[in-house]
Amino acid sequence: MHGIYLDCQDAPYKTNLLFKFLEGMSSAGFRYLFFNPGRFFPWSEDFHFSSFYTYPEEFMQKFAEKAAQKGIVLIPVLDAGSGSGFIVEKLFYRFMAPEYPEKAAIDPDTAGTVLFFEELMEDLFSVIPEAGYLLVLTSRSLPAESEIRFLSRIIKTAEALGKKIIFTEGGGGCLNDIPGAAGSLCEGIQEPGRSILKLENSEIIIRRIPGVDPFTPFSGWKSLWDKSSEREFVTDRELLESFINNKKNCWELYSTLEAEISLLIYGSARGSVLKAFDIYRRLEECYGKTSAIRNRIESVFSSSFEGQYVENLCLSIMEPLESIANRAKEKIRILERRSL
Repeated sequence: MHGIYLDCQDAPYKTNLLFKFLEGMSSAGFRYLFFNPGRFFPWSEDFHFSSFYTYPEEFMQKFAEKAAQKGIVLIPVLDAGSGSGFIVEKLFYRFMAPEYPEKAAIDPDTAGTVLFFEELMEDLFSVIPEAGYLLVLTSRSLPAESEIRFLSRIIKTAEALGKKIIFTEGGGGCLNDIPGAAGSLCEGIQEPGRSILKLENSEIIIRRIPGVDPFTPFSGWKSLWDKSSEREFVTDRELLESFINNKKNCWELYSTLEAEISLLIYGSARGSVLKAFDIYRRLEECYGKTSAIRNRIESVFSSSFEGQYVENLCLSIMEPLESIANRAKEKIRILERRSL
């Protein structure tokens, strides 16, 4: 038996693809599915941490029903660690992460935090009543005592609902330390995409495709069971990596250009007009390449995600790049006039 961890907390896959995902899992013999919908779940607290898109309750219910029909154990994920940025980024809930923004890790010892996550847990089970288990993620930096106290209370609340809790090992607590836990998920160190689920005296391999900032192409999930899609995933991944790397290069070139122009303005002997012009030429080339890749990104990935996610993502990356490209152009024009 094997399982898959599907992370949708940052990128909402199209609902029809998620149904295809269940089909693929079933045909390949995967039995367990950890599903993390993150900010896109229809939370009852949505008026506080809303997103541009929310999976409808009807979809979540049908998704759970379809999984049960396929013999797949659907395990929703509740992130109470450092992956709940969509919660603590809101002022209303900032109290749960005392070190925000340096660290987004949630401190469960803060008054009201446990009650808040108990309510989220009830949300999940009310929308997905078929789920018998819930995976609760905690911060790796959390002291063992805090993790045990937090999980022990969550476990009692789950038991009252007739449900069971699985948690992640690797931080402070181990399975033997937390009475009442149904199991644990131990993340692999040597293999980042492979975890071990300890459940009901069994050890089950859980696969997870490493993400490419800012999302995992759907072809990556298909490659877990469809060998013909492996090459497609490699191509998609390279396209995404190229986009992100070019974005970083643009910012680095702009920063270097700013430093060089500052040397020239203050009359430093270390400043070079020719070097500034060369850096600007490379920035122009990098910006042009990034714009071209952006068009390919939108063409390839837009149909896989809900709510114009890819288009908005590309826009959020390209608008600042356009701004620095224009600022660099103006500064080079000034430099050209002074150099004549």
